[in-house]
Amino acid sequence: MTEKISHALIVIGGDRPDPRALQHISQKTVVICADSGLDHALSLGLTPDIFLGDMDSVSSAALHTSQQATWKVITYDPLKDQTDTELALQYACTHGFTEITCYGVLAIASIMFLAFWQHSRINHSDQFTILLHGSAPIELK
Repeated sequence: MTEKISHALIVIGGDRPDPRALQHISQKTVVICADSGLDHALSLGLTPDIFLGDMDSVSSAALHTSQQATWKVITYDPLKDQTDTELALQYACTHGFTEITCYGVLAIASIMFLAFWQHSRINHSDQFTILLHGSAPIELK
């Protein structure tokens, strides 16, 4: 019987994550990159499991790498209503991840994360943990 992975690391565009933060990430973590977050992930030596977004801000080099790779790529129309970050969070929730760590979070994005989670309530578990890079865990119930 295989163990279900419950932790997702979402790497988004914004501030480049401090490489020292990777020491807290388990090998049993699914890496989800939102658009230009792929550039950050690759620079940190992370191998994405999922790469998604409208591909409007990822570098051409990282986009080329994604086309040669075996990870899952999900492309969205640039005229979508959600941000790439929201799509990554939605993907994590709808695929059963109950612990999410976000790298590349800007201050305004932190506020957007909290507003998104309070509003959408996609995940129906009793407890949900989000770790915004550089902050303490935030538990939403």
